[in-house]
This record gives sequence, structure tokens and C-alpha cells, in this order.
Amino acid sequence: MVVKKKKNMLLICIVMVMTILLCGCSENSGNTAPDDKTVISCTITVEDFCSDKAIEISEGSTVYDVLKATGAELSARKSTHGLYIEGINGRFEFDEGPTSGWVYTVNDERATVSCDEYQVEADDVIVWEYVINYEE
Repeated sequence: MVVKKKKNMLLICIVMVMTILLCGCSENSGNTAPDDKTVISCTITVEDFCSDKAIEISEGSTVYDVLKATGAELSARKSTHGLYIEGINGRFEFDEGPTSGWVYTVNDERATVSCDEYQVEADDVIVWEYVINYEE
């Protein structure tokens, strides 16, 4: 009789544990994992590489994250002003003179921060172009 009671108690405990586990796995439990992020879409053009390429990326991503997502070969270095893009696909700063290099715009406006600091928003249009005189 004692053995039968122990088996019944064990069975009840197993059912209770399973019920608790299954209730905790409900899709509508209201919990979201910390790394679940909203996906946004933007487009990017990189001179001589891609044009109006649609990129889907997590909310909070930067222009640099979008550039990396294109698959372009990048050369970058940290500077006192943030990440600096030295070259894209073998074309580097100073290849065409002392003021030549890569610049980017977002929605037709030249950015005033480095590409790793500029957070992308949904439907942004990013353009990277190689300029002969970055001061113009």
C-alpha cells in the first residue's frame, strides 16, 4: 500500500511539473526575449558596387551595420570621431588625391557623425560615394 501511495504521489508531481512547464511556454505569455528586436528595412547604394539594395536589419542598427550587410569588402579604423571607412572593395582614401575618400548620406543629407554612431530608421536611404574632394 505504501508503494502504491508513493507511485501516485510521484505521478501527481510529474503532472504538476508538466502543467507548470507547459503553461510557461505559452506563446502569449507576454514575455519577450531581450534580443528580440523589430526588423526594419532600408536601402543602400554603394558607388560601383550596389544600387538601391534593400536591407533588413534590427532596429537600433547603424549605417555601418547596413554597409556590412551588403557584403562589400571593408577597411575601417577607429578614430577620435568614431569609425572611419578607409576603403570599400579596394578603393581607398587618398587613391585620387589628398582629399579623396568615402562619404555617406542618409536621405540626401550628409551625416555629421561617424557611420557607427548614426542609427538607421525604417525606410532610410543610405548612399556611399567616393569623392575627390570631401570638403565640397
